[in-house]
Amino acid sequence: MKGITLFRLFKILFTGAQGSSVRCCLTVSIIGMLALLPSSLHAVAFGAYGRSLDFYPGTYEQQLNLVKDAGLSVYRVDLNSAEQFPNLDRLLATAKPKGLSILPNLSIQSNVAVETEEVLYRRAYDYAKSVVGKYQGEIKVWEMGNELEQNAMVRPGETMDDGSRWSLSWGDSAGDESRYYIAARYNKARGIIRGLCDGAHAASPEARCIVNTAGSLHYGFLQRLISDGVVFDIVGYHWYSHMGSLESSRPDESGLGVNVLAELAKMGMPIWITESNRWTGTIDGNETAQADDVVGFAKQMASLSSKYNIQAVIFYELCDEHYFDINDFEAHMGLVNVFKDAASGSWFIGAPKLAYIGLKEFLVPVISLQAQAQPQVQLQPKEQEQEREQEQEQVQVQPEPQLQVQPEPQPQVQPQVQVKPQPQVKPHNSTPTPTATASASGKSNKSGGGAPSLFYLSGVGFACVFRVALLKW
Repeated sequence: MKGITLFRLFKILFTGAQGSSVRCCLTVSIIGMLALLPSSLHAVAFGAYGRSLDFYPGTYEQQLNLVKDAGLSVYRVDLNSAEQFPNLDRLLATAKPKGLSILPNLSIQSNVAVETEEVLYRRAYDYAKSVVGKYQGEIKVWEMGNELEQNAMVRPGETMDDGSRWSLSWGDSAGDESRYYIAARYNKARGIIRGLCDGAHAASPEARCIVNTAGSLHYGFLQRLISDGVVFDIVGYHWYSHMGSLESSRPDESGLGVNVLAELAKMGMPIWITESNRWTGTIDGNETAQADDVVGFAKQMASLSSKYNIQAVIFYELCDEHYFDINDFEAHMGLVNVFKDAASGSWFIGAPKLAYIGLKEFLVPVISLQAQAQPQVQLQPKEQEQEREQEQEQVQVQPEPQLQVQPEPQPQVQPQVQVKPQPQVKPHNSTPTPTATASASGKSNKSGGGAPSLFYLSGVGFACVFRVALLKW
């Protein structure tokens, strides 16, 4: 009914607009409104990885608010055993009213050195069938394993299956050809992936399975899986800044590079980049460099989405993890800082980094930049405990580890845009895509002047023609 009313209104406006000047104002007004429409114009869902089911400080409410406020719509988490189900239940209950999608990455406990492909297949099949069956209707996209090709790749000094030797001086293989994977190890990785995918599809015909690699030129692994008849639905890929451009990676001697996206697109499936970031995060303290890489990659993927069928881009990761090895760069890959309170010894979520702020400016362009300077209202220790108890009561599960959220004021952006999931589509080449949000221009509005100008033009245009519409009506 709403659509019919709008159509009739525009028809009346155009037919009732006598004179080119009035029609010109109407055109400017409509362009202004279209430019202000939210992010569905990008057709890419952006998200973040989080270690929420195990380690992250803060409640699920606070973690997912960070995801939502940045304009992200997908939260990728690891799911390794049934022991994590209660936490996943709580995470889903918190994500649903926010319109956020949870993307679990499934893996199994195994000893690939001694177990056969058949044993690995059966264990993976049973696990995936159980998990996907349990969450059928709540989760439709699943990631099957993580970078399993790396263990299968030929190593310097090894003899390949064709009898040729990979020289010690050659370093690691590129991974762009099927022969670069040793059969004895490849077959076991294939068994795990095939089992996970087959189990998921057996549990739910609507389930969509992602198979990923660690990036670079490792698409040869995916090509070999496809040739071996492994059935999956989405090409997953990881891409970090040191790998260069996805359209021109590892330039050869002629100065030309490999178009990895073109190779992935040939597989005939949607593409999801499920990990990306500046390679070293902010271990050197350079938040500006991380922001440039993260926001630049987001804009590039948005601009290339229709060309290569890129449906989602997920950044690794939401929060720093300094509670692990502080000297390891992976502890500094977050879009948001964390810190340890000296008195209590507890970890707290800190202020967003420049990469987080930059993503928000790109994905939610109509939010006032002044909001970034406003302090976030923080929960006191007693209030934090009450919020935890409320989360636990929603699904009646055991409480999560007693990690707290920073009790000090911190800069925090305000939520402005409500994101709703897009309709889920079943066909093989049209995978269910979580809500996508971004600006139509793909440019950061750091001056704050772009949006007010469009509002002004829209208002002027309608002021000129609305009287005509009423008279005609």
